[in-house]
This record gives sequence, structure tokens and C-alpha cells, in this order.
Amino acid sequence: MYIKISKDVERQYRKEVEQIINNKDFQKLRYYKQHNWSDRLMHSINVSYLSYLYCRDHGWQARAAARAGLLHDLFLYDWHF
Repeated sequence: MYIKISKDVERQYRKEVEQIINNKDFQKLRYYKQHNWSDRLMHSINVSYLSYLYCRDHGWQARAAARAGLLHDLFLYDWHF
């Protein structure tokens, strides 16, 4: 399944994370609840983008932050049980 990131999201960010976001195993995160209001997929994308923006604005490694944000909760089981 292909996830389309909004055009409002910076093009450079989309380019940096496209390969991870479209990975079939990463896509499976949608099946796991996170923080009672979101699935783990959207949670990871949100963390990734906010980290990217913060680092970019401070002159830090924005690409690394974006990719780390996507991968920080990459485990395919429900830890609630």
C-alpha cells in the first residue's frame, strides 16, 4: 500500500523518508494502536516530521532525525498485552 503524504509537507522531507514509508513491513504499523488515539504508523510519521522540522531549523541532522523518528517504534507486536 502506498501512503501519499500531503503536498503541505515539505518536499525535501518526503524525499528523505519515501523509501521507509513505502516499505511493506513499515506499512504494517497501521495495525497497532498507539497512545489510544492513533495507530503506530501515523504516530511514527508525526514524530518523524516534527523531529525533521526541529532539526532543520536548528542546523542539525534533519535527515537522520526524520528517519529515526520513523523507526523509533518499529516493532510488529502489541505491547499492551
